Amino acid sequence: MEILISSVRLVRGGPGAKREMVYMEKMWTKSDVVVSRTKLPRFEFCKHENVISIHASLARTHARLHARTHACTHARSFYARLHARTLARTNACASHARMHAFARTHACTHERIACTHARIASRLHARTLCTHACTACIARIACLCIARLLASNACTHARIACIARTHACTHARIATHARMHRKHKYIYIHILGLQTEINENC
Repeated sequence: MEILISSVRLVRGGPGAKREMVYMEKMWTKSDVVVSRTKLPRFEFCKHENVISIHASLARTHARLHARTHACTHARSFYARLHARTLARTNACASHARMHAFARTHACTHERIACTHARIASRLHARTLCTHACTACIARIACLCIARLLASNACTHARIACIARTHACTHARIATHARMHRKHKYIYIHILGLQTEINENC
């Protein structure tokens, strides 16, 4: 693996600074990095020291940039939260007042509706009671009429029964009278016959 950073140019601007890395033309091998300090010549060791110092400066610059960016982000988030809390408090107060006004209006509207419903219900209940009383009165009158009609009907039936009994008695008397009339007729004929015989003998 051959890679080595020779220099770093920092382009600042904005919360997150851009970092542009420029690579050397001569690449160092992995074996050069792994070799210990005692085995390296002075020239090679100086090159490695330069690489280490570049990495250290890179780390320090990155840390400073990250801390500055993080602080800016924290400040922005703090002010954003503060603004959001203030706005929410203002909106909450206004919304609360509007909600209270709306609730009062809504309660008044409900009270008016309830009063109207009570008036309508009382009128309807009074009408229903009057109708119920009239219906009960009509029902009582109808019951009385039916009772009287039934009583008249019973009297009529009793009269019919009496007439029938009288009619039966009359028929019985007529039958008896007819029987007696027939007997009288026979007797009269018999008497006339005897008288005729007596007259002839005399």
